[in-house]
Amino acid sequence: NYEPREPEAVVMEAMLSAITHEEYFHSEALFGAKFTDMQVRRLVKHERVILWMDNDDAGWKAVEGRPEVRPTKARPEGQEAIPGMAELLARYTEVLVVDSPWSQDPQELPTEEAVALKDAAVPWGVWRRPETLYCYPCKGRAHDGACT
Repeated sequence: NYEPREPEAVVMEAMLSAITHEEYFHSEALFGAKFTDMQVRRLVKHERVILWMDNDDAGWKAVEGRPEVRPTKARPEGQEAIPGMAELLARYTEVLVVDSPWSQDPQELPTEEAVALKDAAVPWGVWRRPETLYCYPCKGRAHDGACT
């Protein structure tokens, strides 16, 4: 049996994101935006789970879930809704989501900003994808390439 040592876990996609700020909060890595049943079973043993996925389509779908077009025995016509991690975890534990306006992944942010964002996480039921992403270094709209 897996028993967590920490009452709260911040769940991130990448190992580098999880270890960058490890001195300031407990985090665990999924090793990508997809998650397994085993990961969900381990995470629900925390009293609170804070999801901090990358601000991209894969990260958002991991939180929200997605419709899938694949046949199943129950639905041979091919429509099956895949619940997101937030919905699966919320059946067993408190779930919050980091509401980050930054296009950068968690490991690319200064620790002070990472801690502030983690502490301001919102309940998963009210979280929404950001309409606009911003670049942390220049504070302008997110862009490709170096800041100008």
